[in-house]
Amino acid sequence: LGKTETVKLFPMEDVSVLNKKSENKKNVNYELKVNHLSAPIKKGEKVGELILKVEGEKNRTIPLTVQNKVAKANLLEVYVHQVKSILAGNMN
Repeated sequence: LGKTETVKLFPMEDVSVLNKKSENKKNVNYELKVNHLSAPIKKGEKVGELILKVEGEKNRTIPLTVQNKVAKANLLEVYVHQVKSILAGNMN
């Protein structure tokens, strides 16, 4: 467990798809693949991938990282998290 329960993911590179003016707009989709995350996590550490698909075909894979570093939770923080989960009815 980390000191935060959620993290924001960000691409490690710019993400863009260009259309030529003479072409129709392309159908662009994406797929996220996130590794199992476990604190501590450093900013800049690869935690997953963003897979861009243009017209259903894989176009580009971009590594993902976290917005801020995630420190490992201490024993008291783990205890408080578990109590909150039990009170909320989340028995994980």
